Amino acid sequence: MMASAATNPKGCKLILLTKTANAHYLEGLPATNTIATFSLNPESIADLWEGKFDDGLRVTPPMDKRVEASYRAREMKFEMRWRVDPILTPRDWESRYWEFFVETAKRGLRPTRITLGTYRETTPTLSTMATKWGLPDMEWLSPKLVKEGMHYHLARDERIDIYKKIAAFIGDAWWGSGYTPIVALCKEPDEVRAAVGLDHDCCNCGGEDC
Repeated sequence: MMASAATNPKGCKLILLTKTANAHYLEGLPATNTIATFSLNPESIADLWEGKFDDGLRVTPPMDKRVEASYRAREMKFEMRWRVDPILTPRDWESRYWEFFVETAKRGLRPTRITLGTYRETTPTLSTMATKWGLPDMEWLSPKLVKEGMHYHLARDERIDIYKKIAAFIGDAWWGSGYTPIVALCKEPDEVRAAVGLDHDCCNCGGEDC
């Protein structure tokens, strides 16, 4: 549907955002105007907040399988992007994220965009669903959140510092490869984007002129 001028005369983009590892469902489908975006984090970070069953097994697929799925999507000619959101900051978070980006860059993975977001709380919907399903509570919670707009965020200065560090990790991880992903922020005010040095509209849901 998205690839056909008859059903998509304006060439609109379909953005798929997923934590799945089931990229094989894309096999044989036209890749034109469809973007596959994979929600990723270091494994130890995902373990802290992605839901688990009573036996400790995480509901979502392991990170290495999701990373591999993103590679397969790119091989099938889909534009492939990553979303690293929420960034969590437990002890040693910097080394965990640095190692994650270095290892994925070494594997030759080339997402066109990496969109960043820090931990924020919006509505109690996820907690309500987790309780209904009998899932354990998150293993890590931010010690301090402040109300800004519709969300409870980390303080603005803290978010800026986190984004600067993660953006630097990404740049250093792919340095020398001849390729650098576009790094962008999502759901952040212009002042934060400018302070980080990412004052553009090239996040996963942003514009195409990037």
